[in-house]
Amino acid sequence: MLKIKRVLSVSAFCEAGTMERVLDIFTAVGGKLSPPSEWLTMYGHRARGVWLGRQAPFRVEVGEAVDESLPMGKQHRKYAPAFQALGLEVDDLDKAIAELRSRGIECSDKLKIADPSFDGFYESMIRPKSAGGLLIELIEIKGKRPPDTEW
Repeated sequence: MLKIKRVLSVSAFCEAGTMERVLDIFTAVGGKLSPPSEWLTMYGHRARGVWLGRQAPFRVEVGEAVDESLPMGKQHRKYAPAFQALGLEVDDLDKAIAELRSRGIECSDKLKIADPSFDGFYESMIRPKSAGGLLIELIEIKGKRPPDTEW
């Protein structure tokens, strides 16, 4: 059985130009903003995380397109506004991928994400056609990691 360590994040795609307004809503209810993830612009979007503390012990990632010709920008154009992806942290991503594939669930190969905040941040996406149209990402974090409120 696949063991989920915790719900790590929920991603929301905003319409272009509205991200700051959406972040204001989360900070108005006590959310703590993480530093901007400007390195994501190489994929066509920018994002910021919001931690809501005990009310929601996971990160809400709010993002918007900055270049609709790049991969994430194209996804924003197609799906925004919407809650986009559920991020689940696992201890062993290779085992999780093997378990899902043994059950006929399609998922991407393990990919190292170039987030400079982490020593090792890896993900695999469960294909939407295997998950009823939902985007579910499995995440493994190895080595150094910043405190939750700082990424």
